[in-house]
Amino acid sequence: MQGENEVVPLQTLNNMFGSKENFYWAVWQLGWYLPNQRAPCITVNYLMKVLKGAIYRVKRSDIQLGITTHKNVNKVQLFEELFAIEDIEEWGFDLTHLPDKQFMLDVLHLLRPDNHLFSFRPQDLQDVASIEFPVQLFRDVNTMALPGNFNQALFKKSEEQIKKEKIAQLEGRLLKKQKRANMLQAELQKNQQKARVLQSELGAQNQMQQQ
Repeated sequence: MQGENEVVPLQTLNNMFGSKENFYWAVWQLGWYLPNQRAPCITVNYLMKVLKGAIYRVKRSDIQLGITTHKNVNKVQLFEELFAIEDIEEWGFDLTHLPDKQFMLDVLHLLRPDNHLFSFRPQDLQDVASIEFPVQLFRDVNTMALPGNFNQALFKKSEEQIKKEKIAQLEGRLLKKQKRANMLQAELQKNQQKARVLQSELGAQNQMQQQ
């Protein structure tokens, strides 16, 4: 969409769009990739920051849409993966106002395509109940040579491996919980600082009114 930007009063935008939903689609029409319209992070302020470039933003044309992961991951885990990217200073959302899961997956894949969520190891097949595979091809082609002792060793784990993986999983969960606690603490301190600033500004305004 072509056209020069104009500095206009916010009231003009209110008159043009009339609602957050209309403003959302206007920003979308400009080519920006946005979280789902119903995501908690979608506010007029968020959309304004996208327009200004005050937070991370990306064009839809740069995004590979519909990225998936074979791992069971929730939005909080995706939030932690995104916030671990040091290159991005401001995302525009927090733990209480998250984008939808697909938005975070797509953006994470764009910025960190080698992230562990997009990797697939043979042992991950242990967590898959079924998978599409050309079984008949391997039954028919008897001349195909497979290296090593195949004997389903790839799909089996020893008790020691299972115990080690459980320990690693527990340690990983503890580490993630610690990271989450640290992030919540940092967010709390940030909000407390904002509250002090607002309280100070309010006090200054009251003093001016009393003079």
